[in-house]
Amino acid sequence: MGKNKMVTNIEEETIEFTDSENLFEDIGFSKKDSVKMKMKSDLYIKIVQTVRLNKYTQHQVSKILDIPQPRVSKLLTGKIDNITVDSLVDYA
Repeated sequence: MGKNKMVTNIEEETIEFTDSENLFEDIGFSKKDSVKMKMKSDLYIKIVQTVRLNKYTQHQVSKILDIPQPRVSKLLTGKIDNITVDSLVDYA
């Protein structure tokens, strides 16, 4: 964990932040929430990368994961607020 400084060109103001490898923690979420959010984010990225790499259609993903196509659409467009970590683990 290190301290970094960023200088804005507009106001010449120095802003310090901690580099924790977890963006969610860096921007002020609690440790517990930031771990959960990072996990969801990492799983989401892995799922989308797999779908793109294999050039799957939403219909194919729906069949593979045995979930309705509208849920696939939400998943692939990043609308994962209502999708649990457990579900993302199952999908990954």
